[in-house]
Amino acid sequence: MTERAVSDVVGYVLIISLILTSVGVVYTTGVTTLQDTRDAERVSNAEQALAVLQSNTNDVRYRGAPSRMTEIRLSNARLGPGDRVSINVSGAGTASNTTVRPVVYTSEGGAKLVYAHGAVIRVEPDGGAAMLEEPDFRFGERSLVPVVDTEFSDPTTVGGQTRVFVRVAANDRATRIHDAGGSANVTLTTPRPAPWRRYFTDEARVEDCTETNAGDGRTELTCTVDTESVVVSETDIDVTFR
Repeated sequence: MTERAVSDVVGYVLIISLILTSVGVVYTTGVTTLQDTRDAERVSNAEQALAVLQSNTNDVRYRGAPSRMTEIRLSNARLGPGDRVSINVSGAGTASNTTVRPVVYTSEGGAKLVYAHGAVIRVEPDGGAAMLEEPDFRFGERSLVPVVDTEFSDPTTVGGQTRVFVRVAANDRATRIHDAGGSANVTLTTPRPAPWRRYFTDEARVEDCTETNAGDGRTELTCTVDTESVVVSETDIDVTFR
């Protein structure tokens, strides 16, 4: 009755093993959760910065500001020019075509924020995309398509643990009026057609949108607009990082 079936050493080993296992599980899941939370917070901060960039670019486009600066904290992210995307507006035999390089923020976790044609789009690592800030397109009897022609004098991508100031300045402005005669086509060639399609199809004047493969991972999205004329205002925006 006074003898123990198991020695104290075995009991200590079991207790220590249980403690180490618990610490390992908590460490593994906890660190992963903290990293995911940190990355999500960094992307959320970058979303706000890209919204400010959109507002500052509008100051240059519409309010005559010579230039504007936007501060973006990278935190192991990358910032630079993206692959070229184009917009074509045609109606009644006339057309205008502009190809631009968007501003792209790529987070450490792979999520992207894209400023293109006046809109801010978030792209997830799995390819899903959503439009966070809409462009200034207006569709009616007389439609307006303002084009933001962002170009980079130095197309170098910056990254790391640093703070970047994005300077935007207007180089040139042009306005073209197209007689649509009741119908015009707006065509975007982009690797991110889904958010643009949702944006266009929510407009009452947009009658239909079709997609065709443009190659190189891009899609040609063409939307037909019920309108009598289209005003295309193009502003050349020079983008530099400091």
